[in-house]
Amino acid sequence: MVKHFDSQEFELRKLAQNAAQEFQAGQYVSAIDLYKQLEKEKPSDPLTKYNMATTYMALNQPVTALDYLKQAAKLDPNDVKYKEAAKKLELSLKKVDAEKQAAEKAWEQTGSSQWSGAGNRGKQANYSNTLQPGAPQRDSKKNGADKPKLEEGPTFESDPLLFYGLHAKSSKEGVKVIEVASNSRALQVGLKTDDVIVAVDGAVIKNTGQLKDTILHKAQGQRFQLTVERNRKVGQILF
Repeated sequence: MVKHFDSQEFELRKLAQNAAQEFQAGQYVSAIDLYKQLEKEKPSDPLTKYNMATTYMALNQPVTALDYLKQAAKLDPNDVKYKEAAKKLELSLKKVDAEKQAAEKAWEQTGSSQWSGAGNRGKQANYSNTLQPGAPQRDSKKNGADKPKLEEGPTFESDPLLFYGLHAKSSKEGVKVIEVASNSRALQVGLKTDDVIVAVDGAVIKNTGQLKDTILHKAQGQRFQLTVERNRKVGQILF
């Protein structure tokens, strides 16, 4: 018996396939864009949420990944895969956060300030023993799950912010840091969640597009000075 699909279902399947292909090619930013389009059309699909979590993990953005895992678990509470993955990642994040706080407290007791831009003296987050989703999953009844695979992340040219481990968004004050990736340059120099980048080498920055363009005009790896607002105080960080 031949099963017929309407045009909308065909387009959604094609969109999911394209997103999975982008993931396999290591084009995680493009994959996220495609999955967001799919999510808009299928907001109640737990598998799409799970695959978005998979991609955000590949981008070293575990906090965002956890949010999508929780959404998947809520949409399909009968699938233990989603619930267990969310629980495991949440426990790992709490452990890493506790280690960071302990390390930061110990560092502050030495009389020095991490805010000076000297970098993060605490342990870098390591999620190697926690959730590491591989390639986006398909219906196991149809094609089976893909083998775990983590390709290289975004390039300097494609997205310099993600390349340096910085997930940010434009705000009225400047560019607000949403998340700092583990084992990244952004973490090493001391950037933190909720920091607001207001200038680069003295030049005012108003949005993420302007920040990306400014970084792209510098040589990869070149150091530059960030003016950052944190807790209503302004400081300098050598990036």
